Amino acid sequence: MKCAINCDLGEGLENDNLIMPLIDQCNIACGGHAGDERTIQQTIELALKHTVQIGAHPSYPDRQNFGRVSLEMDDAQLRMHLVEQIKLVEKVATRNKTEMKHIKFHGALYNDSAKDEGLASFLCQIMIEHWPSVALFVPPHSAFSKFSEELTLIAEGFIDRRYDDEMNLVSRKLPHAVITEPDQAFEQYRTLDKEGMVHTESGLMQELHVQTLCIHGDNPNALSILKRIHNDR
Repeated sequence: MKCAINCDLGEGLENDNLIMPLIDQCNIACGGHAGDERTIQQTIELALKHTVQIGAHPSYPDRQNFGRVSLEMDDAQLRMHLVEQIKLVEKVATRNKTEMKHIKFHGALYNDSAKDEGLASFLCQIMIEHWPSVALFVPPHSAFSKFSEELTLIAEGFIDRRYDDEMNLVSRKLPHAVITEPDQAFEQYRTLDKEGMVHTESGLMQELHVQTLCIHGDNPNALSILKRIHNDR
């Protein structure tokens, strides 16, 4: 085993208790796209029970679109929303005598900041100001890379998302963007974990060296895929 396995949880689904024993890291929704203090508490309790690393999963404040639509926001407003979300996870973690180990931005904010150096710089400045010792999950070779000396960056790949030839995630607007077929998702996991490679949507085999691999909790076959991965490890 080379890569840790992470999953976005606390998003109001019914399968968190089944997924948690099969992962290493959880990214907890903290109010922007889903979740609230009650669900954060429940998710942290579950993570502690299964010795899973806790992380915050902040997003654009857009519950209506589950944080998957890009928003144009004033910097001060975006900063306020993100700091509020992350501090809520930090507060609940402290109350449970544990620590928030990482931060992973969600959905459109994750994708936008991977390509936009200005936005990546803005998010990293928030991290440096408030959470300089907390790891940040980012796409490899993204706009975040220049902050590798100031922050701990964890390169992340995806088990259940397709990549284009430029190594960006295929837009969710396209029907083939999410890998739901368990055999295909397991094969992508094996290729990334064992070889540091991934098949792009056009069939190219490209390098993608990562340290953690994500599967989405709202993937309809998340549990089946994770069970296969767990048995392989």
